[in-house]
Amino acid sequence: MKKRYRRLLIWAILILGMLKLNACFQFRESPKKVVKSFTTRGMDVQLKTLDIDSRHLHFVRTSFSDSIMPLAVFIHGSPGASDNFKRNLFDSSLRAHFEMISVDRPGFGHSDFGHSLPSLKGQAALIMALLDSFPDRQIFLIGHSYGGPVIVRMAIDYPERIAGLLIVAGSIDPELEPEEWWRKPANTWFGRLLIPKSMEVSNEEILTLKQDLNDMLPLWKRIEIPVYILQGQKDKLVPPGNADFAEKHLVNSSWLKVNRVDDMNHFFPFTRHEMITEALMELSEHSSD
Repeated sequence: MKKRYRRLLIWAILILGMLKLNACFQFRESPKKVVKSFTTRGMDVQLKTLDIDSRHLHFVRTSFSDSIMPLAVFIHGSPGASDNFKRNLFDSSLRAHFEMISVDRPGFGHSDFGHSLPSLKGQAALIMALLDSFPDRQIFLIGHSYGGPVIVRMAIDYPERIAGLLIVAGSIDPELEPEEWWRKPANTWFGRLLIPKSMEVSNEEILTLKQDLNDMLPLWKRIEIPVYILQGQKDKLVPPGNADFAEKHLVNSSWLKVNRVDDMNHFFPFTRHEMITEALMELSEHSSD
């Protein structure tokens, strides 16, 4: 009997530990905390969720104006959430020039958390449906990490709507996508029991990323808008060669700048957000109306 209770106790501890781990690795802030972070700075903010077919897309909106300002749209990596770009949303120089939104990609943050959409084309279409509610705007897309190929796909599929791209440490070269041995076992029913939901969603979309990138290879020539590439040379998650790939394939871009930062790793939104601000301002100067 004691052995049986001991086993039950061990299982209970394991389950509680997994639940706590899942809570710690959701990579999202509560709506209340997000709102407070703006209001304590005297800034207006809106948190909205748009119903699109059977999906729900959550986003943070700030920098309201009576005039029609250009729209800067921030797309996070994998895993991640809209609050990853709060430092840029707080930025007074950006707020003076743009209305800004930051999106929770499908399965992350508060956009159907835990339910992935492992398709660049599918995610691009979903986010574009959100942007359809902002007609007659110049739209600039900022994508970090996995968000990089998402915004590239949007520029390919909706060229008439996008004014410029800022790719920040973007995973865009299919040949540089690592094929870690553990990803497929982690995507089994047992593997999914052992990892947090946010990591499960991340794993599911990364498993299909290489094929999605290969499918995009002949389509890069469709991109004719200005593009800014921001890449850390010490990035161990997205190799610096991704910037070389972009430079090689953006043959029809009207303006292209590749900024290779020698002392920088992968995490621009968290430690060098001012470089994103500077890049976005420069990008907007080279866009056409």
